Amino acid sequence: MASKNDRTNATQAMRPSTAAFFNNNKIFNPPTAPAADRPRRKPKSVIDLKALTQHPLIEIISNKEISIYVEMCSHADEFEESTDISTLLAALPEYRSIKKLSLKIHVPRPHTESEEWHNYHVSFVKKLFAIIDKFHLYKLKVTMSIDKCSFPQMKFGAAVHSLRFKKWALYYQVYDRVKGIEEGPVKISRGSEYDLRLLGVYRKEFLSYLKY
Repeated sequence: MASKNDRTNATQAMRPSTAAFFNNNKIFNPPTAPAADRPRRKPKSVIDLKALTQHPLIEIISNKEISIYVEMCSHADEFEESTDISTLLAALPEYRSIKKLSLKIHVPRPHTESEEWHNYHVSFVKKLFAIIDKFHLYKLKVTMSIDKCSFPQMKFGAAVHSLRFKKWALYYQVYDRVKGIEEGPVKISRGSEYDLRLLGVYRKEFLSYLKY
Protein backbone atom coordinates (compact mmCIF):
# COMPACT_ATOMS: atom_id res chain seq x y z
CA MET A 1 0.00 0.00 0.00
CA ALA A 2 1.36 3.43 -0.96
CA SER A 3 2.39 5.64 1.91
CA LYS A 4 1.08 9.17 2.50
CA ASN A 5 4.33 10.62 1.17
CA ASP A 6 4.05 8.51 -1.98
CA ARG A 7 0.52 9.86 -2.63
CA THR A 8 1.74 13.41 -2.07
CA ASN A 9 4.61 12.90 -4.49
CA ALA A 10 2.23 11.42 -7.03
CA THR A 11 0.00 14.50 -6.79
CA GLN A 12 2.96 16.80 -7.20
CA ALA A 13 4.17 14.79 -10.19
CA MET A 14 1.01 15.69 -12.12
CA ARG A 15 1.09 14.90 -15.80
CA PRO A 16 1.83 17.95 -17.99
CA SER A 17 -1.45 17.59 -19.89
CA THR A 18 -3.44 17.62 -16.65
CA ALA A 19 -1.56 20.61 -15.30
CA ALA A 20 -2.17 22.48 -18.55
CA PHE A 21 -5.90 21.71 -18.32
CA PHE A 22 -6.19 23.25 -14.88
CA ASN A 23 -4.16 26.28 -15.90
CA ASN A 24 -6.34 26.88 -18.96
CA ASN A 25 -9.48 26.39 -16.89
CA LYS A 26 -8.34 29.18 -14.58
CA ILE A 27 -7.97 31.46 -17.59
CA PHE A 28 -11.34 30.71 -19.21
CA ASN A 29 -13.25 30.48 -15.93
CA PRO A 30 -12.02 33.35 -13.77
CA PRO A 31 -13.38 33.66 -10.24
CA THR A 32 -16.86 35.07 -10.09
CA ALA A 33 -16.88 38.79 -9.40
CA PRO A 34 -18.27 39.84 -6.04
CA ALA A 35 -21.96 40.69 -6.13
CA ALA A 36 -21.18 44.27 -5.19
CA ASP A 37 -19.06 44.70 -8.36
CA ARG A 38 -21.66 43.27 -10.75
CA PRO A 39 -23.70 45.73 -12.82
CA ARG A 40 -27.21 46.03 -11.46
CA ARG A 41 -30.14 45.36 -13.76
CA LYS A 42 -32.65 48.12 -14.01
CA PRO A 43 -36.02 47.01 -12.62
CA LYS A 44 -38.80 46.89 -15.18
CA SER A 45 -41.16 49.79 -14.89
CA VAL A 46 -44.66 48.84 -13.76
CA ILE A 47 -47.44 50.25 -15.91
CA ASP A 48 -50.54 51.32 -14.02
CA LEU A 49 -53.48 50.43 -16.28
CA LYS A 50 -55.70 52.92 -14.49
CA ALA A 51 -53.39 55.68 -15.68
CA LEU A 52 -53.94 54.74 -19.34
CA THR A 53 -56.69 55.95 -21.65
CA GLN A 54 -59.92 54.57 -20.22
CA HIS A 55 -62.64 53.18 -22.49
CA PRO A 56 -66.19 52.00 -21.68
CA LEU A 57 -65.57 48.66 -23.41
CA ILE A 58 -62.34 47.94 -21.52
CA GLU A 59 -62.75 46.60 -18.00
CA ILE A 60 -59.60 46.43 -15.89
CA ILE A 61 -59.57 43.18 -13.89
CA SER A 62 -56.06 43.59 -12.48
CA ASN A 63 -52.87 45.35 -13.50
CA LYS A 64 -52.13 42.44 -15.86
CA GLU A 65 -55.63 41.53 -17.06
CA ILE A 66 -58.47 43.24 -18.92
CA SER A 67 -61.84 42.24 -20.36
CA ILE A 68 -63.46 43.62 -23.52
CA TYR A 69 -67.07 43.25 -24.67
CA VAL A 70 -68.06 44.35 -28.18
CA GLU A 71 -71.74 44.56 -29.12
CA MET A 72 -72.37 44.66 -32.86
CA CYS A 73 -76.09 43.93 -32.91
CA SER A 74 -77.29 47.52 -33.21
CA HIS A 75 -78.19 49.91 -35.96
CA ALA A 76 -75.15 51.15 -37.84
CA ASP A 77 -75.17 54.62 -36.29
CA GLU A 78 -75.92 53.24 -32.82
CA PHE A 79 -73.11 50.71 -33.12
CA GLU A 80 -70.62 53.40 -34.07
CA GLU A 81 -71.75 55.59 -31.20
CA SER A 82 -72.25 52.99 -28.46
CA THR A 83 -69.00 51.08 -28.93
CA ASP A 84 -66.96 53.97 -30.32
CA ILE A 85 -64.80 51.68 -32.43
CA SER A 86 -62.26 54.29 -33.41
CA THR A 87 -61.38 55.13 -29.81
CA LEU A 88 -61.33 51.45 -28.79
CA LEU A 89 -58.81 50.62 -31.49
CA ALA A 90 -56.83 53.73 -30.56
CA ALA A 91 -56.80 53.04 -26.82
CA LEU A 92 -56.19 49.29 -26.85
CA PRO A 93 -52.48 49.39 -27.90
CA GLU A 94 -51.72 51.24 -24.66
CA TYR A 95 -52.60 48.03 -22.78
CA ARG A 96 -49.87 45.96 -24.42
CA SER A 97 -48.29 45.17 -21.03
CA ILE A 98 -51.21 42.90 -20.05
CA LYS A 99 -50.78 39.14 -19.86
CA LYS A 100 -54.43 38.04 -19.78
CA LEU A 101 -57.27 39.13 -22.04
CA SER A 102 -60.91 38.08 -22.19
CA LEU A 103 -62.73 39.18 -25.34
CA LYS A 104 -66.45 38.73 -25.94
CA ILE A 105 -68.13 39.61 -29.24
CA HIS A 106 -71.83 39.61 -30.15
CA VAL A 107 -72.39 39.71 -33.90
CA PRO A 108 -75.66 39.97 -35.86
CA ARG A 109 -77.46 36.86 -37.02
CA PRO A 110 -76.91 35.89 -40.66
CA HIS A 111 -78.77 37.91 -43.31
CA THR A 112 -79.87 40.58 -40.81
CA GLU A 113 -77.40 43.21 -41.98
CA SER A 114 -76.32 44.56 -45.34
CA GLU A 115 -73.17 43.37 -47.08
CA GLU A 116 -71.69 46.81 -46.50
CA TRP A 117 -72.09 46.55 -42.74
CA HIS A 118 -70.92 42.95 -42.71
CA ASN A 119 -67.71 44.05 -44.42
CA TYR A 120 -67.42 46.91 -41.94
CA HIS A 121 -67.65 44.50 -39.02
CA VAL A 122 -65.10 42.16 -40.58
CA SER A 123 -62.72 45.08 -41.04
CA PHE A 124 -63.15 46.04 -37.39
CA VAL A 125 -62.47 42.49 -36.18
CA LYS A 126 -59.42 42.31 -38.43
CA LYS A 127 -57.96 45.47 -36.88
CA LEU A 128 -58.87 44.35 -33.38
CA PHE A 129 -57.06 41.02 -33.71
CA ALA A 130 -54.08 42.68 -35.41
CA ILE A 131 -53.63 44.77 -32.27
CA ILE A 132 -54.07 41.77 -29.98
CA ASP A 133 -51.47 39.85 -31.99
CA LYS A 134 -48.82 42.37 -30.90
CA PHE A 135 -49.44 41.69 -27.21
CA HIS A 136 -47.24 39.25 -25.27
CA LEU A 137 -50.08 37.30 -23.72
CA TYR A 138 -50.03 33.99 -21.94
CA LYS A 139 -53.81 33.70 -21.78
CA LEU A 140 -56.46 34.75 -24.29
CA LYS A 141 -60.13 33.80 -23.99
CA VAL A 142 -62.43 34.66 -26.89
CA THR A 143 -66.18 34.13 -26.51
CA MET A 144 -68.67 34.45 -29.34
CA SER A 145 -72.08 35.43 -27.97
CA ILE A 146 -74.86 33.99 -30.14
CA ASP A 147 -78.67 34.14 -30.04
CA LYS A 148 -79.08 30.44 -30.71
CA CYS A 149 -76.77 27.55 -31.41
CA SER A 150 -76.09 28.76 -34.94
CA PHE A 151 -72.69 28.22 -36.53
CA PRO A 152 -72.93 31.18 -38.95
CA GLN A 153 -73.12 33.53 -35.98
CA MET A 154 -69.84 32.09 -34.70
CA LYS A 155 -67.95 32.84 -37.91
CA PHE A 156 -66.14 35.90 -36.61
CA GLY A 157 -64.47 33.57 -34.13
CA ALA A 158 -62.41 32.35 -37.09
CA ALA A 159 -60.22 35.43 -36.53
CA VAL A 160 -58.34 33.56 -33.78
CA HIS A 161 -56.65 31.56 -36.53
CA SER A 162 -54.94 34.75 -37.71
CA LEU A 163 -52.98 35.02 -34.45
CA ARG A 164 -49.34 34.02 -34.11
CA PHE A 165 -50.10 33.50 -30.43
CA LYS A 166 -51.56 29.98 -30.25
CA LYS A 167 -52.43 29.63 -26.56
CA TRP A 168 -55.93 30.99 -27.08
CA ALA A 169 -59.19 29.40 -26.02
CA LEU A 170 -62.38 29.89 -28.05
CA TYR A 171 -65.91 29.60 -26.64
CA TYR A 172 -69.48 30.23 -27.71
CA GLN A 173 -72.28 31.30 -25.39
CA VAL A 174 -75.98 31.04 -26.24
CA TYR A 175 -78.44 33.69 -25.13
CA ASP A 176 -81.79 32.21 -24.08
CA ARG A 177 -84.38 34.80 -25.15
CA VAL A 178 -87.20 33.00 -23.34
CA LYS A 179 -85.43 33.03 -19.98
CA GLY A 180 -83.58 36.25 -20.72
CA ILE A 181 -80.26 34.78 -19.60
CA GLU A 182 -77.08 33.48 -21.16
CA GLU A 183 -76.22 29.82 -20.85
CA GLY A 184 -72.78 28.77 -19.70
CA PRO A 185 -69.92 29.17 -22.19
CA VAL A 186 -69.05 26.10 -24.25
CA LYS A 187 -65.43 25.57 -25.24
CA ILE A 188 -64.61 24.85 -28.87
CA SER A 189 -61.84 22.27 -28.58
CA ARG A 190 -58.92 22.19 -31.00
CA GLY A 191 -59.57 19.75 -33.81
CA SER A 192 -63.30 19.57 -33.07
CA GLU A 193 -65.93 19.90 -35.79
CA TYR A 194 -66.57 23.57 -35.01
CA ASP A 195 -62.85 24.35 -34.84
CA LEU A 196 -62.15 22.77 -38.22
CA ARG A 197 -65.12 24.56 -39.77
CA LEU A 198 -63.91 27.88 -38.39
CA LEU A 199 -60.45 27.20 -39.78
CA GLY A 200 -62.09 26.64 -43.15
CA VAL A 201 -64.00 29.91 -42.77
CA TYR A 202 -60.76 31.71 -41.97
CA ARG A 203 -59.02 30.34 -45.07
CA LYS A 204 -61.94 30.75 -47.46
CA GLU A 205 -63.67 33.92 -46.29
CA PHE A 206 -61.57 35.78 -43.75
CA LEU A 207 -58.22 35.81 -45.53
CA SER A 208 -59.71 37.76 -48.43
CA TYR A 209 -60.61 40.56 -46.02
CA LEU A 210 -57.22 40.45 -44.31
CA LYS A 211 -55.54 41.42 -47.57
CA TYR A 212 -57.09 44.86 -47.45
